[in-house]
Amino acid sequence: MNDIGIKSFELFLLHLGESTVFALIAVTFASALRLKKAKNRYLFYQLALLKFLLPIGVIAALAFRSFGASSETLNELVVTTVSKSSDYVANQASGGWIVFLLGTWIGGVLCMTIAHGIGLSRVRKLVSDSSVPDDSAMKRIHKILARTGFASAGKLPFFINNRFASIGIAGFFRPRIIINATFLDALSDEELLAAFKHELAHVDRRDNLWHIVHASIVTLFWFHPVAWILRYQLRLESELACDEAALLTGESPRDYAECLLKAASYHHHYKNSWVTAFTAKSLKMRIRKIVNFEKGKESIMKLITMHLVAFCVAGLFLGASTHLHAIGDAGQETTYELKDLDTHPKPLHQVQPKYPYELKKQGIAGWVKLEWVIDSQGNVVRPKVLESSLRDFEQPAIQSILESKWHPGTKAGKAVSVRVRQRMDFQP
Repeated sequence: MNDIGIKSFELFLLHLGESTVFALIAVTFASALRLKKAKNRYLFYQLALLKFLLPIGVIAALAFRSFGASSETLNELVVTTVSKSSDYVANQASGGWIVFLLGTWIGGVLCMTIAHGIGLSRVRKLVSDSSVPDDSAMKRIHKILARTGFASAGKLPFFINNRFASIGIAGFFRPRIIINATFLDALSDEELLAAFKHELAHVDRRDNLWHIVHASIVTLFWFHPVAWILRYQLRLESELACDEAALLTGESPRDYAECLLKAASYHHHYKNSWVTAFTAKSLKMRIRKIVNFEKGKESIMKLITMHLVAFCVAGLFLGASTHLHAIGDAGQETTYELKDLDTHPKPLHQVQPKYPYELKKQGIAGWVKLEWVIDSQGNVVRPKVLESSLRDFEQPAIQSILESKWHPGTKAGKAVSVRVRQRMDFQP
């Protein structure tokens, strides 16, 4: 793996750590503010998940290069931000670690993409197998829809499918309502009105479209538990936000709770994550919130604080990345060349590279040109391969350099950091 690949890996780790911290800060503030409205909590969780698509720190780091920072400065920025352990992992690239991790990531993305594809095909089949309600049912549906007060109420097509759980919205750009005929007959007009308001709130919020975005992010970051947790919370908060939207229109909490309880009895029916269904997920919590629902608005100070925090947290990482450049220049020691030193570094403990068994057995010789930095404490940092006769020799050479210990070189009587370039020969 060349130097570009290593730096790309380091920048990815920078972005991953930054997004994780951003998510933890956003969730912490959402909890600390004790936001009453689910739509406001939803905003915080959504910002945290969308941050995974926006590598602020990486953009800032690359901007430094565009404004004239040297590649060494960029490397210092990354090494300062990412721990030494990540630097060590990056240096194992020649042994195939990054290739292995990349292959594992691609495999996970493919598996999740296939699973999503199967789910979407099931939705298409569900819609194609559905039928239009009979005249009496349609007349009742339109009569109740007229009472919902939602602008989208008269624009959505209705379908009946008895395999489907209760009622839900299918489709992303052209949503349609699918309802279980038995569930339809089991509800009173007031309960059906509550169910319609809930589903129409999903349409107005474009929740199905957002589900695609959220699922795409989780697919790309399938290995990250925070992404899964955020997606779960977003699904839950979207349900609670639609509950609130229905109750804000004057819906009776009792009728709404009764409807939710009846929906719970259909939980064994068809389920699909791509369909926004009126089911009893987190039933106890939702009913408690419905019964205790208050129409009071969120405190204006909380809303102002929420938006300020969102902007400040986003700016925090951009500012931190920017100041890291200055800190790196002020706090990182200058790296000298050997010709600039008064005394050269001396080896205290050198490890001989392990000759690859098969190559030694076949009598194959080789060489590796290396570059590394010996810091003022005598530690080896940022070793990399400049050139080699055969890739199989690169990993043993890097490993031997990493395990070596040096007495640092000096300039003007002080120990300093120095760049070393050396050719390592392998003779059977």
